[in-house]
Amino acid sequence: MYERRHSWATTHIRGKFFAEFRTTSRCEGLHAMISRYVKSRYSYTDFLCHFHLCLMFVRAKKVEADFECAKSDPVMTTNLKQLEQSAAGNYTRAIFYLFVPILDRACAMRVVDSKDNGLYFIHTVSRYGTLGKDWRVVAMSEMSEVRCMCMRMECFGVPCEHILAVLVLNNFHEIPRSLILPRWTKDAKVVAVQSMGMIWDSVQLTQHWCLMDWYRKVCKIACHNTEKFQFARDIAMLMLKHFGNEDVADTSFLPEGPPTEGGRALARNPPRPNTKGNSANGGKKTHQCRLCWEVGHNRTTCPDRRTMESSSAVADDMDSMDTDMMG
Repeated sequence: MYERRHSWATTHIRGKFFAEFRTTSRCEGLHAMISRYVKSRYSYTDFLCHFHLCLMFVRAKKVEADFECAKSDPVMTTNLKQLEQSAAGNYTRAIFYLFVPILDRACAMRVVDSKDNGLYFIHTVSRYGTLGKDWRVVAMSEMSEVRCMCMRMECFGVPCEHILAVLVLNNFHEIPRSLILPRWTKDAKVVAVQSMGMIWDSVQLTQHWCLMDWYRKVCKIACHNTEKFQFARDIAMLMLKHFGNEDVADTSFLPEGPPTEGGRALARNPPRPNTKGNSANGGKKTHQCRLCWEVGHNRTTCPDRRTMESSSAVADDMDSMDTDMMG
């Protein structure tokens, strides 16, 4: 039974929506990405800083994917150009690239039989050149509801090649809305905002990265010329002064000084105690110099040693001079 686990495991999850994730690969991928920024030896504040960098990276990739979906068109590669264009106009780029191989397989599918049951049609689909393996597709009129016995639509939310073969048979040039899952579409965020009343930070993050890219190019050009540097500096100072005057009454800007939250200082990491040695002196044994009796150095590295040695040398010379004069 364990050797045939691929058969019975698929049967148990058949028809259940898991977004095509059947293992812990998504969690493992997330952990691998976070591990590039966060280490086990980090303190609490270090963890927050590095985890914030990880979030910025993820959000930047998300904004980049949204920009690619909105401003660029993928290259059509299949023979079903019209259905492929319909998928490119509705699906996100990642889902579209997963849908293209299904379109390729749909070109090898043939509808070998169709029955009209009055309320719905039963289509029998077979792969070209393969005998003895058929799939049944049940479709309502105008494709308002379509179901296939492979249940790929129910498991992943993308129509299978058998349903696409039925669409080709009925001369559909666009994918029906009943076969497009809203969560895989480009306007999924817009629907979420309209239904939940949430304000997404994608626009603000996009503007931030656009300004960062433009000003980085300005800095690269202006730093090689003094006049350009002074001009860019004056413009930047003028903008800072102008925006600062407008935001004087804005409480969202925190004053300079230690970070606070609600008038209270933010929590910081406590000092790390050292249990070795003398705990009364911060975990380390104190050493006193035998010459000046100061803490932190010994008589070999004492800064007053040279002064003392020179003074003793001068005293010896004076004693020798007195001895000579008396003699």
